[in-house]
Amino acid sequence: MKRLLAVIVLLLTLATTARAQYAIIDTSACLPSKAYRFNAKQLIAPSALIVAGSVVHFAAHDQIEVPVRDFMNDWKGGTAKLMRFDDYIQYLPVVMDLGMSALNVPAENPFVDRVIEAALTYVTLGVTSGLMKQFIYSPRPNQVDAKSFPSGHVDLAFAGAELVRMEYGNAWGAGAYAIATTVAVMRLYRDWHWLGDVVAGAGLGILCAHVGGYLLEPVKNLFGLKTVIVPVLDPVSRTVCTGVSITF
Repeated sequence: MKRLLAVIVLLLTLATTARAQYAIIDTSACLPSKAYRFNAKQLIAPSALIVAGSVVHFAAHDQIEVPVRDFMNDWKGGTAKLMRFDDYIQYLPVVMDLGMSALNVPAENPFVDRVIEAALTYVTLGVTSGLMKQFIYSPRPNQVDAKSFPSGHVDLAFAGAELVRMEYGNAWGAGAYAIATTVAVMRLYRDWHWLGDVVAGAGLGILCAHVGGYLLEPVKNLFGLKTVIVPVLDPVSRTVCTGVSITF
């Protein structure tokens, strides 16, 4: 929960402080944000993952989850040193979502809109995942606490991965999903989660990413936010830069 809150605070700070104004060279070149259209079909996969994870965790724990945990324990060995890189790479997908446009990778929406979209995603995820962990009694396999379901690392990583896919396309999305899947495997490997936790967490993250995309335009309209990207000519270096204009 603390990780989600940290991400949410960071995104909200970016969303409220990114008000840079640049000179507009050619307003016809402005690139408005693209409205995300709700499509019920996009909810099938994440809903199926949430249902499947819930069924496995609560109805087939002994038949499926315990053997998977035993396999992981045999794989790593009793004295194997546990790597912790999943604690860090869980953030890579959202970093990709916000930062790849700086590498000239075309995105569906301008930077400020992606910040707002990500903030909405992680606010939704933080509330939903936090309430589930609070009210669902689910002991972790390592017995640290009883807040195993769903996996917070995994839902955060998969939310970012879906945002990358939505903004940059399937090719970049596949890379982000590979990172998120690695996080899921490591949560099992390190004995922090059961199989159902990570499956449901993946579905929850993807679902919240779609919620963030769907709420982007309604929230902007509610607060009267208008964002555009415009080309800017630097008179010193004579290079063409990108400017962001936000109107309240």
